[in-house]
Amino acid sequence: RGCCKEVLLSTRSGAWVVPNYIFGCPTDLYACRFFLWLPWRLATVVFESVLKIVQGSPWRWGLNPTMHGLQTQPTVSGTLVFHIQRGNITVKPNIQRIFQNRVAFTDGSHADVDAVVACTGYRINLPFLEDKIKSKVLDEETNAIHLFKNVFSPKIGAGLAFIGFVQPASGGILSMAEMQARWFAELCKGSVSLPSESEMNEDISREQREAERRYHKSARHTIQRDPILYNDEVAAKLGTKPQFWKQPLLAWRLMFGSGGVAQYRLQGPNSWSGASAEVGRTPVTGMMNITGALLVLLLAYIIFKVMCIFC
Repeated sequence: RGCCKEVLLSTRSGAWVVPNYIFGCPTDLYACRFFLWLPWRLATVVFESVLKIVQGSPWRWGLNPTMHGLQTQPTVSGTLVFHIQRGNITVKPNIQRIFQNRVAFTDGSHADVDAVVACTGYRINLPFLEDKIKSKVLDEETNAIHLFKNVFSPKIGAGLAFIGFVQPASGGILSMAEMQARWFAELCKGSVSLPSESEMNEDISREQREAERRYHKSARHTIQRDPILYNDEVAAKLGTKPQFWKQPLLAWRLMFGSGGVAQYRLQGPNSWSGASAEVGRTPVTGMMNITGALLVLLLAYIIFKVMCIFC
């Protein structure tokens, strides 16, 4: 316990809490191509099952999520569930009303509080842009952006880049912002070009439909992307996307590991001679190594059975 007599946690739609470490490895290392290529409904079953094994069902602790684990931005904390388990934090439902220092909750309970900390997210704002430009990029009411790969407006083109307008589903924003900046630099040099306006609009619409099918409808998720998949898309436009057949010694790490930012320096513009060694130093979790080994054994078994049929 800290200096507070009591801490209450109110949540409207519940939450999946992800620890910083899972089975002894940083959680971010589990975000790999193999996992991210799975259909999201299958991936979320795996994700939720692992969380339940590690720290128990969220319903047991009163967190009561109303959506699947991969349908929203999770709460990352290595101590939140710990403090709920020990009674240092009491979970409450949504706030019904606040009057002076008294808070009433939707379950009929109430509490006298000293302070209310609102963790309600952020609103995207572009106050430095003229309205005629801003209207082409952002819907301020819904937080929805109209940008090709979260960077370029089809109406404006390559002359204006929005760097960092993306929310990583795992890890941090730095690798994504770096890829966006590299893309913009190559466009400025004339090494690459953007698709036509109609093609960019079509791609934006497709990605919006995919996001609507997966994510819980909320202003929080309008710029949500999986870092590795997103970086691969941008890297493919620059010629820096890792190619398994060109990097056979790194293929396992590129498939079952996060790879690190150096994987986008293996080839193409601004490649780095030390990239292979750096990727090799990025750990692959034991869980992903076991998963990969089981898949290899399964494939070998299938090939053996097929050969037996035809031989």
